[in-house]
Amino acid sequence: MSITNDRSSPWSAELSEPKGPSRNGFVIAAIIAAVLFVAVIVVAVVVTDHGKTTSVATPTTTSTPKGTVTTSTSMTAASGSSSPAAIPAAQATPPSLAGAYSTDPATVMRAITTYADWVFSHPNPALLNNYMLPTCDQYNGVKAELTTLYDRGWHARPSVTTIQWVMVNVPFTPAPGFLDGYPAYVGGGVKAVVTHTVQSSDILNAAGQVVDSAHNAPLIMLGVNFAQGPDGRFRIISEGAFNPPGGVAAFES
Repeated sequence: MSITNDRSSPWSAELSEPKGPSRNGFVIAAIIAAVLFVAVIVVAVVVTDHGKTTSVATPTTTSTPKGTVTTSTSMTAASGSSSPAAIPAAQATPPSLAGAYSTDPATVMRAITTYADWVFSHPNPALLNNYMLPTCDQYNGVKAELTTLYDRGWHARPSVTTIQWVMVNVPFTPAPGFLDGYPAYVGGGVKAVVTHTVQSSDILNAAGQVVDSAHNAPLIMLGVNFAQGPDGRFRIISEGAFNPPGGVAAFES
């Protein structure tokens, strides 16, 4: 699925540097326009409690300068693949969030996006805090959607949200102090273009039958900001979808 709360919403959020060392929250909750239940859009789903991920990695010490553009290499191989083995969201255990400790916002974006895909394929509202801060505007809507999927025994078809293009818009900058042993940083953010396969919109019941559609847009332009949680890991604190008059070319300029 994806990482925004409303693919079809006309609102957009300007990327801005959070004030001071962030201790707040954020989201890359993959979008899911659930027709039969909650009117908010987010990401994907299942009935089992897979538990909270506890993977921890030493934070990297290199940052990507502002304006640096990278392309996704970690997820494109699975894009459009019909092989469950190639799709992290189809695995029994969640993907690692070690990359969300990185001081490169683009690396954080990739790690959270992959994890959010898995959460919506294995819905459990308790897992939302692993990649989104409660102060994020989309937090309550995403949690409500995951709760509905969990309660109904539904889930999103395992798929890959492919990051076609990502640019670090605001780098992380060092701040005084530590968070659970990790150096503190002022939050930063990225601009990204993500795509979804047609199959990613399928909502399945416990028997694997299609019961609804998430109506995932094939392509979404996003602005995503990150801030550290109390454990030092970066999470989504704000995000918004963009639709500039010049399309993708204008967004990537």
